[in-house]
Amino acid sequence: MSTKTTFAIPGNGAFFHAPPNTELPSGGIKAFTLAAARGNPPVGWESLGHTSEENLPSLALEGGEATTKGSWLASSLYTFYSNVNASLSGNSIQLDRETFNLIMGAWSGPAETGGSVVGTKKRTSPRSLVMIASHDSGGFGIYAPNAAIGFGGELELDKENFVELPFVAPFLVPEAGLLPDSPEGDPGVWQWFGPDDFIAGGEGGE
Repeated sequence: MSTKTTFAIPGNGAFFHAPPNTELPSGGIKAFTLAAARGNPPVGWESLGHTSEENLPSLALEGGEATTKGSWLASSLYTFYSNVNASLSGNSIQLDRETFNLIMGAWSGPAETGGSVVGTKKRTSPRSLVMIASHDSGGFGIYAPNAAIGFGGELELDKENFVELPFVAPFLVPEAGLLPDSPEGDPGVWQWFGPDDFIAGGEGGE
């Protein structure tokens, strides 16, 4: 494997969402740009708007623990691994009612009072999710066709910073055919796009 200068710094970024199991648009990941997030997202998709610059998104991978089985004769005959579960989290600083309801699983209050109503049970919003990051060094992105967006933690207040609404979106198995299966037949759950995928006509940024 040769050394390549395909690295990326997450200078700016954005989230997009659509109904669950929505395919990428005809332009692929390159259709999602910072300009699109500011006001003209791909058809069928919506921008999640402003997210925190202080607390950048994170991709969590949990699981994959190894278990080795053996016999009395040979202690290591076979090793298998638990499934790896992925989730993407971030912090919204856009506190309009639509964004709040999406993240909190809330619903609009009576017309005469307005506001959003939150219940005792955690309710998630099933969505397709795309995150992109863009910088002169290169861009990268994540596409999860089937994710469950929900509240991700405490809503903490700081007099000198934006109010941040944390969210987390575990990735679920999408409908068959949206992502290719592995050679062994395991279903694809999410897709990574590196700097190579943003080159040649797709700025992935402005």
